[in-house]
Amino acid sequence: DEATRTQVVGSQYGYHWWQEDSVNAYYAEGAFGQFSIVFPKQDAVLALTAGVQDGEGLLKLVWEQFPAAFASRGTNLFDRSPIELHNRISNLRLLPLARRTTSDLVPKISENIYSIEPNDENVSQVQLIFSDDDVHFYLSDHRGEHVVHTGIGKWIESQTSITGNKLHHQYQADDMRVVAHGVWWDRHTFEMTWQFVETAWVDRVVCRFYADRISIDRRTNANYASRIQPVLRGQMKLTQV
Repeated sequence: DEATRTQVVGSQYGYHWWQEDSVNAYYAEGAFGQFSIVFPKQDAVLALTAGVQDGEGLLKLVWEQFPAAFASRGTNLFDRSPIELHNRISNLRLLPLARRTTSDLVPKISENIYSIEPNDENVSQVQLIFSDDDVHFYLSDHRGEHVVHTGIGKWIESQTSITGNKLHHQYQADDMRVVAHGVWWDRHTFEMTWQFVETAWVDRVVCRFYADRISIDRRTNANYASRIQPVLRGQMKLTQV
């Protein structure tokens, strides 16, 4: 009772819990759309794990939709046959469909090491090693060498230590699970999507290749600081024969 009652004058904050009097609910809030919401009158709890910039917008949808859902249900919600919900869950995809693409540049760029111009991220070099089904993206910086194993035509889950704290609210683990997929948008442009499992973050990394040059753009879906990393630019320094 004390935790879910206002304890801070001029707010709706108790002890780690916020109140929403308009729908008679209280909730704990984390960054980027993490919520645990209690509806005491309905004996219900809603848990949300999201990765969005606008957590308040997500809450607004909850306040608009859930009281009406509770009010319209019968004596027992689970006595019904929720066919539409069942069909939607049966076909639900958490990751976009992976597409198989390629470029005629792959044999020319695969295994080459690119020396990166001085930058604020302390990245010194990168390398991409392609096969028919995947690519290993290697990056060296002040923390060491890191790799992201990325699928082509499929999603691949692996472990990585790749640096990302500036884009990820300063969080930086030495061993992160990542699910990754890459697609060629044209012969010069290769984009990787890195979904960091059990976090709020999805990074998109775009590599552009022209002659012996490379540029790398990296951005993320949610952050309280910048969501865009400054462009990395580099030049091929070694061609494997």
